[in-house]
Amino acid sequence: MSCEEGDRLFHEYNAAVLGVSQAVGKLADLAGTSSGSDYELLSREKDRAKARLKKSRAEYERHMTDHRCGEPTTTRK
Repeated sequence: MSCEEGDRLFHEYNAAVLGVSQAVGKLADLAGTSSGSDYELLSREKDRAKARLKKSRAEYERHMTDHRCGEPTTTRK
């Protein structure tokens, strides 16, 4: 059974995963080739992305636990 709110939260979580991945990639690209201030700026961006990821995961998991929309409606044998 599909749940619009669960789907929305899942998409937010996936977007947050992508955001962390992109931020880490930018940091890796700059490692050893940029100024410390550029690296610090991207490091803070990565930290914000990780915080969004943590929040979105918690919201998704809370919704799935409270709403139980991820549970199968029948049992397979």
